Amino acid sequence: MDEAKTMNLISDQWLPVRERNGQKTTIKIAEIAGENGHDIVEIIALRADFKGAIYQLLIGILQTAFAPKDSREWKKYWRNPPSQAELEQAFKRIEPAFDLNTENGTPAFMQDFDLPYEKKDVPVGKILIEAPGENTVKHNIDHFIKRDFVNCISSYWAAVALFTLQINGPPSG
Repeated sequence: MDEAKTMNLISDQWLPVRERNGQKTTIKIAEIAGENGHDIVEIIALRADFKGAIYQLLIGILQTAFAPKDSREWKKYWRNPPSQAELEQAFKRIEPAFDLNTENGTPAFMQDFDLPYEKKDVPVGKILIEAPGENTVKHNIDHFIKRDFVNCISSYWAAVALFTLQINGPPSG
């Protein structure tokens, strides 16, 4: 049996960025350090809400895995940012929490086994913040933002959409 490759927000190259020279490329999160010829100036996202969520995700990852032990260490890293190797080493211990597909019974990214479970297939567009709710669709009053306006996105962008929904806390989240 072929084992499916685990997709991971930390170890995979999925984050689209723009470099100072205008070139667009896709990097691993630790490559944000700007090594390997990358001079990164901006994150590129499909939507503004995704871009804000990605910045918050990156800050959260850095605060969780690479928090300075005191103000002296913080100043040291402010003057000389950590290398890609240092970031990769720090991120290694939290990497499993960012798996997008798991089959060994461990939770995938943003998955909570303690929540009541009801298997319900929903269109991918429903995980976007402005997606019309059930009542809106039921009464056919989705005049400005239509149902089913997004039918397909990559697993990485689906994870970003779920994260965006959770951190912004709209009623559907």
